[in-house]
Amino acid sequence: MMLSTTVSSFIFILVSSLLGMPISTTHSDVGALVGAGLAGVGGKNLNWSKVGATAASWVLSPLVSGTLSGSLFTIVCFATLSNFGSRRRILNFTFISGFSFAVSSFMVMGLISRNIPFSEVYYAVFAFFLLGLFGSRMLVIYPSN
Repeated sequence: MMLSTTVSSFIFILVSSLLGMPISTTHSDVGALVGAGLAGVGGKNLNWSKVGATAASWVLSPLVSGTLSGSLFTIVCFATLSNFGSRRRILNFTFISGFSFAVSSFMVMGLISRNIPFSEVYYAVFAFFLLGLFGSRMLVIYPSN
């Protein structure tokens, strides 16, 4: 079943790319898997709630991430580009850099292992936050010419 899914997805992506059509490999893989399941076991035996949840995530993910990134971009621009005093702008930049470094390190640690105890995650994220603060301060203090 996986061989037929992989081959059909590969052929669809190849033909679509040759024709210059925009294509998503994830959508193609899931579509091929559903098609193979329909051909192999029939529609009554598929878990349609999982297929529906996957399709809903394709619609909701861009909407939620677009809304969040637009909101964060507006907050960051206001905090770093508005007519605050120079020291406050640098402080805002430093805090935002440290926070984003901590969040990205938390996401990477979540991808690496899900068995990390919470206390170690807490200390690691705090350390990365401090590292982000220090790094952004060094960028402000010693700019490249």
